[in-house]
Amino acid sequence: MTSAAFLGIFLFLYLAGILFLALKFRDIVLNPEKYEDPELVAAGDRLEETKRYLPCFKSLGHQYSLLCLLFPLALTAAEAAIGFGIQKLLLGDRERIFLGVSLAGLCALFFLNIIVGMLIVPLAIKKPFFEVVSRSMLNVSSRPAVYKRAYLCALIFFILTFPFGALGANTYCGFNETGIVYSGFFQTGNYEISYDNIEYVRIGIFHNKQGNPDTFFLRNQF
Repeated sequence: MTSAAFLGIFLFLYLAGILFLALKFRDIVLNPEKYEDPELVAAGDRLEETKRYLPCFKSLGHQYSLLCLLFPLALTAAEAAIGFGIQKLLLGDRERIFLGVSLAGLCALFFLNIIVGMLIVPLAIKKPFFEVVSRSMLNVSSRPAVYKRAYLCALIFFILTFPFGALGANTYCGFNETGIVYSGFFQTGNYEISYDNIEYVRIGIFHNKQGNPDTFFLRNQF
């Protein structure tokens, strides 16, 4: 798979995700009665009345939300595996050089995963436990209002964060016995540099206040 093919797939998924979330939000606004679910809300009320929570938490939903934090962590781990797997496909037989921009992309996706894992997933699993979590997260009692705010947040965060995750996966650097390959953030192809074409590498070393080497950078001329 080439970088251009990957970016084409990313663009399709990006537009499809925006369309899906926008249509879902529109349906919630136009048809709130579809999302009321009074029996589930009543079951959530009974759970809050009968279930005790630890004194260190301000509510039962606040206590339960910590368990729901496992969803964003699992989603981020899965996305990390997918992202680094894509980089491996793009690099071929080369050894990967880790770039911080890939980690930055995952950090951006983690914010999206918080919305998905702690709001969208609890709304999809129609159990009192998750009903309590979703209403507590947004501090509203009406289930249609919870849906509306959750999907609006998901749409906004998807638009803002998904490109960073996808483009971070497309930013890579690697090497093998013949040379080095590099792809930049918005780059549709990559630079392949043969070792024979590298005239020199300049290394800059920075020291901390104690005089110990702290960071360094590489600059090549070819």
